[in-house]
Amino acid sequence: MSPIRAVPPGGNQPPPMPQWLTDAIKMLFAYIMRNPYWRRTEVMAALGWSDAKFWQVQHGAQLELERRTGGAVNINGVPDPEDPGGCWIYCLTADREIIVPHANNSVDHIVTRLESLHARATTWVRATSGRTMEGRAARTVERETRQTMENLEAMRQAAL
Repeated sequence: MSPIRAVPPGGNQPPPMPQWLTDAIKMLFAYIMRNPYWRRTEVMAALGWSDAKFWQVQHGAQLELERRTGGAVNINGVPDPEDPGGCWIYCLTADREIIVPHANNSVDHIVTRLESLHARATTWVRATSGRTMEGRAARTVERETRQTMENLEAMRQAAL
């Protein structure tokens, strides 16, 4: 299974999805229509998917919703923890009252992951030569993650 690219280099449209992914997305939506509240593990068991396949299909479904609606419809699969450390229960919704708290939590999670990625990229920069493809890629990731973190900090400071 190959990774999915949202927008190919130099292009405005995502590449066509492989047929297996299109079929899997249809299976996921059919499952969700029958089960408005679901757990990831239940979907995996019912559809015979591995964890990796579930996340690939979930990502593909997000891209497909964005593509089909042009971003005009804000539909999200919103998780709600059933119990601390337990499996999360998801529902598909466009209700802002439900989406906004989840979005805020997701942004915090993304920022934490961005900080971790930046720390790793900084190590990669020290370990590679800027004359190699790997070294140039490491420097690009380090620069872009640092710039994003600086932009987020400036927004936070402006909001105080």
